[in-house]
Amino acid sequence: MRRALSLPADKPLALASFGGYGVDGLTAAHFDCLDLVDLVMTEPAARMPSFRGPAHWIAEEDIYARGLAYVDLVAAVDVVVTKPGYGIIADCVANHTAMLYTSRGRFVEYDVMVREMPRFLRCEYIELDQFLAGHWRDPLLRLLNQSPPPEQPRTDGADVVAQLISDRLGGDGGDGVHNEGTKLTETNGGNAPVHPPL
Repeated sequence: MRRALSLPADKPLALASFGGYGVDGLTAAHFDCLDLVDLVMTEPAARMPSFRGPAHWIAEEDIYARGLAYVDLVAAVDVVVTKPGYGIIADCVANHTAMLYTSRGRFVEYDVMVREMPRFLRCEYIELDQFLAGHWRDPLLRLLNQSPPPEQPRTDGADVVAQLISDRLGGDGGDGVHNEGTKLTETNGGNAPVHPPL
């Protein structure tokens, strides 16, 4: 993934990930952490800044043109710098990527999220003004030195649900023979299988 997007393989990477918020507020920041990490930022091609500073900028279209997804970029970096939300937390937990986060403002589940994140995720808080000024070094250093989180949830939920559905519906295992969970009824002419209600 790093090679495909021309990212260095020999240094920790920190991805600034703000979705619809964008990263406009960071373009003038004087980053104090460049001895620790290389920075990665993404924007749509039409919004790429003319002056890109010290970061590795990636047009979002370039990610998808290579058959990749944004989560692949999350998996390729060491730290995501973000405002926490369900999607980015899940992506970081699933890919063992640490999170440096700042406040996202009014959000009803925010307190619960930040309280529970350390169970599953290496994470560290940074004040918003410190974040916008590019003073990331101290919290990044603490974050990079953290031990792995105490819990790692399963990430095969889709497979588990698919198996539960198959078991409940009495799947035929691909041989065209239905078990007793599948029956034919006179109401449909005896031609189509009718499954018991879930």
